[in-house]
Amino acid sequence: MSRVRKATYYEILGIDRNSSVEQIRSQFQDLHRFWSQMARANASQAEAQILEITRAFSVLSDPEERQKYDLSLDFEFVLLDGKTKDPDMEEAYDVYRSTHKKTYQEILNEFSFFKDELGDTLWLLKTTTVYLVLSLLVYSLLVLSISFLPESWVEKNAKWRNYLIPVYIVVSALGYLCLRKFFLNPKLRKRKESRKLN
Repeated sequence: MSRVRKATYYEILGIDRNSSVEQIRSQFQDLHRFWSQMARANASQAEAQILEITRAFSVLSDPEERQKYDLSLDFEFVLLDGKTKDPDMEEAYDVYRSTHKKTYQEILNEFSFFKDELGDTLWLLKTTTVYLVLSLLVYSLLVLSISFLPESWVEKNAKWRNYLIPVYIVVSALGYLCLRKFFLNPKLRKRKESRKLN
């Protein structure tokens, strides 16, 4: 369902979001005077404009109402990066807002928590991958070094060679469990604690 983006109250009054209450009042008075004079030429359009600027002024001149309004703007424009709205995305956000009843700040907090948890998971994955690559490298060097041993020695120790792969896999797995218990888990806890302090 295609919809045109409505002008914000700031756009209706032609002011900046950082405008003071005095600037808002002055701009409203100028616009009200202008549209009151235009009412002679086109009464219906002037009345609609006066109604719009009055609605905008009543919200933006009240600090509490303005703060609530700014939060709703942040939800609509920051989440969509201020780009032209896709009607389907706009409708999806409207549905989300009506069903979840969350403020922009709550959504940002949830996203921030998700991003931190994802960062921890990626760090864990990266560290584990480095361990596995090093483990494979050591195994490859071990197999390669055995291939350079004299044949007579290899034949004498054939039984020992058969146990090499299973023993190495067990040692490697135990090494990872130790790495996880004594390094990765404490490091993850420290990362989470440091975030709580900040």
